[in-house]
Order: sequence, then structure tokens, then C-alpha cells
Amino acid sequence: MEYGGIVLARKFLAFLGTTDYKECIYEYDQGEKLCCFTKYTQEAILSIMCKDWTREDTAVIFLTDQAEKENWYNEEKEDRRLKTILEQFNITIKTVRIPEGKKEEEIWEIFDNVIKEIDYKDEIIFDITHGFRSLPMLASVILNYAKVLKNAKILGIYYGAYEAKDKNNIAPIFDLTPLSDILDWSQAVNVFLKYGISGPFKEISVRQLKPHLHREQWARDTKQFVESLNHLTMCLYTCRGKALSGKRTDRKSISSAMESVEDNIKKIKSINEDMQLKPLIPLLEKVEERLEIFNEKDNLSIGIASIKWAVENHLIKQAYTALDETIKTYACEKFAFDSSDANDREKIIQKAFASSSTCKRCTNSTTSKRAKPVFFIDIDSLLFCISDYVFHIGENIVPQIFCFVIYNLQNTLIDRVGENTAMPRSKARIIRKSTNHHRMEKNFKSSLSCSGRKGDS
Repeated sequence: MEYGGIVLARKFLAFLGTTDYKECIYEYDQGEKLCCFTKYTQEAILSIMCKDWTREDTAVIFLTDQAEKENWYNEEKEDRRLKTILEQFNITIKTVRIPEGKKEEEIWEIFDNVIKEIDYKDEIIFDITHGFRSLPMLASVILNYAKVLKNAKILGIYYGAYEAKDKNNIAPIFDLTPLSDILDWSQAVNVFLKYGISGPFKEISVRQLKPHLHREQWARDTKQFVESLNHLTMCLYTCRGKALSGKRTDRKSISSAMESVEDNIKKIKSINEDMQLKPLIPLLEKVEERLEIFNEKDNLSIGIASIKWAVENHLIKQAYTALDETIKTYACEKFAFDSSDANDREKIIQKAFASSSTCKRCTNSTTSKRAKPVFFIDIDSLLFCISDYVFHIGENIVPQIFCFVIYNLQNTLIDRVGENTAMPRSKARIIRKSTNHHRMEKNFKSSLSCSGRKGDS
């Protein structure tokens, strides 16, 4: 199979040990019981999992010098010749020599040897049954590394549990693939918590949930959660702050999308009988905690939460837009305009600029009942000032200055609304690389000080 000129293949990877393995019936039970009588798990897994493989697919056996002598092709004992057995399969067979792994440098050599056998977009089945005790752990690290470096797809991770065989000499083959899936979910949650990105969730949904959708409720509910979380982040990226209700509004309203996320998390929590779902619950609870800032669903609260979200995730343009629109929302609500009406939002801006020609900063001059007070004029001036830097390319301005400014403007707005917020020192720290940047910060602070303490409120 080819993809963009690159040959894609399926690969079976396995370690071979030196033990004189005993014959048993290896059984894989996933609705239908599939069996293979053999002493080698490699033969059992290939027989059960790789029935449709061809010469374009490869079985790669990693072995030490001793393993080659004892179990790959034993010159003295015909029943210890895995090479002869695998040659009966209609696939390509390859052996790769590895050290014993008794030293740290040998572990790294094994890691390097295995990675070299994985090509771009390979689909992999890994048998982790044999080898030293450290090798299964190493295999897990290798597979996750290959998923990132080579964009490899993990078809399955299997362990032949000979030690768990019953009185009928039947040993189970355990499917450990879900453990790798949990690592993917953990990484997706980590990316979302740190950067507000839901893309990895969507990738997992397509790759991991699809095979389970037709028969398992947990998979369908989890897929709905992923879709709702993606709708929420898209609404945040595009600043869809207006509160809406009705069908499909979760695609164009932050508050509606948030309600959908909450409902879907509740559904998942109500399904507690599925083992594959249980490890996901604590991860989803971390997502739930992260989204608590959106608990209030009115336009003003959603606007302030959106600013916080954007600043914390370094989305400078979204933070600027959210702050600009939230100021308008606050002005509309404070002066009896409809904050959901586009015409009213335009009126409040027109009145603000109409009054700005007669108002002087830091004076106690009066404004009409519906004129925008000096506080809004000052913030509008600051937003207008930084908009040229935010929305145009090529200005030599340190990006962190914008997060600093927007966060402080947000805090000024929150103080006006009557809320409190605490800004961690790490968030307040900005990079100063020139006198101009330092002067800009000083000017912004001066403007904020004036607008926050003087003028009509």
C-alpha cells in the first residue's frame, strides 16, 4: 500500500528469549475464541491477528546471540526452531540482533535498533511476551515515541500469559492496546489543560473510538463529548460570546457549547460498568475543572471568562477581541442598552467617541446619561493603540507585552463589574528587551491608573 509515494506496511514486532518454552493452547477471546497450539506466542499472535497479511507485511524478530542459538534455529532440537515455523507464513521475515540489555547503554541500543525498523506511517502489532523484564516497559516507550516521530499507528499490543494457563493447558492472550490508548488520552488532556487545544481529542476519537461505536455506549457518549469540546474551543477561537439557545447553537455560542460539554461529561460519568472507560473519568474531571470559569452563562460573564481563557492560553488576538467586545457588553448593560443587539452595541461606541471630543483624561467632567464615561474612552484608546501591533505583521514588539496589557485591562474591567481576580506572578512577568518596551508598559500602567481611579463610573 502506498501513500503519497511512500510505501505503507504492517509490521509485527516481537522479542525472542532463550527459555525452553512449553507448548500450550494460546487463546484470544474477544467475543469469538481464537486458538493456536504452539510453544511460541509469535506464532500464535501471527496466526490469530495477521491472517490477511501478505509479503508486503513484515514480522521483525529482535533477538540476542543466545536467543538465536536456543530458539530461532536450534541446531540440535527441531522443536526449537521459530525460524522454520514463521517461514510457513505468507509474510516477510526479518531478524534484528540486539544486546542483552544488562547495561544502560545496551538499553539505548535496543531502543535505537527497534526505532530503526519502524518506518513512516507503519501499522504495528507488538508482542511483548518475551525478553528481559525491562523490555515490555521499553516497548511502551518505543511505541509512543514512534507515534510521534514516525506517525505510526498501533494496531495492537499483546501478551501471551503462559503463567496464567488453566488445567486444560489454555493460556490467554491479553490485549494491552487500551493501556496505550490511555496514554494518548492523558496527552490529549495535558495539551488541552496547558494550551486550550482540543485537536488531539478529535484525533483519538477517529482512531480509537470508531471500532467500538456500533456496540458500546461508552464509545458513543465519549465521541459526543469530544465533538462538544471541539465546538467549544472553536467558539472560543472565533469569540462566539453571545448567549444562544436552541438546536445546534453549540456550534456558534460559547455558553451553549459549554452546556453541551457539561451534559456529555455527566453522561460518561453515569456509565461506570465499562473497564475501558474508568481510567478516562479522572481525566475528564480535570477538563471539567479547567472549564469552571464558564459556569456563568450570561453574556458579560462569558466575555470575562473568554478573556481569561485567551490570555492564559496565549491567544493574543482572541484576548484582544474578547476584551473589546466585553467592554461593549458591559457598557450596554450599565447604560440600559441591549447587549445582544448589534445596533445598540454600535450606539454605545458612537456615544463613546462623540463624548471623547469633549472629555479630558483624568477630569471629573460630566457626561450624559448614556454617554460612555472616561473609563471606556481610555480603554478604547488603549485598544486602538495596540490593535495596530496585534493585527499587523512586522512590528518589533515583544508579544508578552500584549498579554500583560490585556490582562490588566481585563482586571480593570472586572473591578468595575464588582468581581475580584488574582494574577499569579508568573502571569504578570513580561519580557523587556528594549527601552521602548519598558516605556510602553509604563504608559499603559499610567493610562490604567488614570482610567481606574478617576472619571465618571
